[in-house]
Amino acid sequence: MGESTIGANRPYELGVGRPPSRRTWKDRLRALLVGASGQRLLASGGDVARLPDALVQTRQRLFAIEATLALTASGRTPRERIVFRSQYGEDSLIWDLLRGQTEGLYVECGGFDGLTCSVTSCFDAMGWDGLLVEAIPERFAECVRNRPHAVVRHAALGGPGRPPTAEFVHVPDADGGMLSHGRLSDGATTPQHERRTAAHAGTIVTVPATTMDALLEEHFPGRRLDVAVIDVEGGEIELLRGFTLAKWKPRLLLIEDNARLDDTPLARVMAAEPYVQIGWLNVNRVYVHRDEPIARVPASRSQ
Repeated sequence: MGESTIGANRPYELGVGRPPSRRTWKDRLRALLVGASGQRLLASGGDVARLPDALVQTRQRLFAIEATLALTASGRTPRERIVFRSQYGEDSLIWDLLRGQTEGLYVECGGFDGLTCSVTSCFDAMGWDGLLVEAIPERFAECVRNRPHAVVRHAALGGPGRPPTAEFVHVPDADGGMLSHGRLSDGATTPQHERRTAAHAGTIVTVPATTMDALLEEHFPGRRLDVAVIDVEGGEIELLRGFTLAKWKPRLLLIEDNARLDDTPLARVMAAEPYVQIGWLNVNRVYVHRDEPIARVPASRSQ
């Protein structure tokens, strides 16, 4: 597989300021679709937390077309229709930062049903290899059906040395359990998230427990990750205890941090890892490995 290089002079590069003769058909098409104001937003330094929904959706449709054409140009066909469907445009961010990479390896922790707000389903359709991990039994079963090309595992993720099962709180929220979380006593959520879901009468279920390291060793030994997406409703730090970033070296890392502050426990944990935060995408911290060129670009921050 050919490896692309993350980034250019800024997290989003849409050809702003290039001589017309050097702009590609993609640049011209993007300019037509998102307009000059959209280009200025995207080229302003990587802080895309304030992008309007219409622009996010336009980019998602555009990038689905780009991906399909890129596969056709290389003599390949999509496994299925390519749809970018993430909640905040995380999939578009990955596509843009990886410069249209149509092969790779991802993990998505908190895979839910595999489709709803999925960050990685479009990459499955292109031909990527991937691992989805989901703790809610019903959502896991749906994920297996919806993502036949990915490895899908039923588990709660945490640090090493834990028992082989864990208690998990299935929250009956309006989205089918997206706010479900691990137990605070296991370090698998935060007091803030527990308070956030207190109004819902959650059901405690017992699920398999493992580490990200163990799953990667089982399914993708020796391979470097291109993308890791971590969205486990307050259990991110506990998950990272069992995910050796220095070994798997995901080139691009998106981690949910609902606190959205500079100095949080998660930020302090990540400060010890070989990663640079290049910005925010709504509630997601966006990190790149320090070996990537874009890691040398000063990070911007959302308000």
